[in-house]
Amino acid sequence: MNRPVLTFLLCAVSLVAACTVPTGIPSTRLSFHQQADEAAARALVEQFGQRLQDVWLTSPEAAQQVRQKLGDLVAPDLIEQWTSDTSKAPGRLVSSPWPARIEITSLRRESPDSFVVEGFKVEVTSVEASRGEGGIKTPVRIVVQRQQGRWLITEYAERGL
Repeated sequence: MNRPVLTFLLCAVSLVAACTVPTGIPSTRLSFHQQADEAAARALVEQFGQRLQDVWLTSPEAAQQVRQKLGDLVAPDLIEQWTSDTSKAPGRLVSSPWPARIEITSLRRESPDSFVVEGFKVEVTSVEASRGEGGIKTPVRIVVQRQQGRWLITEYAERGL
C-alpha cells in the first residue's frame, strides 16, 4: 500500500473509534441506573418482609400498626385497603410461627417505573430462627412502583401452594 492510502485508512479507523466511545457512555449510565433501581426495589421488599413480624393482625390496634410499620414502604392506596380491612393485610397472626422475611426468587422489570417481584414469605418459629433455618414458605407476588420519586409496594398477594 502506498503511504497516502495507509494514512487515510488510519485516520478513518481512528475517527470511527473516536465516534463509538461516546455512545458507550450513555449505555453504561443507563445500566448503572437500572442496577440502582433494581437494588432499591430489592431492598424495599426485603425491608417490608422484615417488618411484617411487627404487625400483629389480631391486635385491636392492627390498623394503626399497619400504617405505622408499613406506611413508608407501601403506597397510600394499598395502606388504606389494609387498614380498612386488616384481614387482607400481611403480618403476624400468632406468636409462632411469625413472618421473618421475604425470600426473592425473581425480580422482573415491567416498565421504567415498575418491577414484579416473586418469592416466598418465610415464617419461622424460635427454634428455626435460632438455627438459621427456613420455615413455612408461602409464595408471594409483589409489585413495586416508583411514585413521586420513591419506590413503593403497590400490590401484594400471597398464593396458595
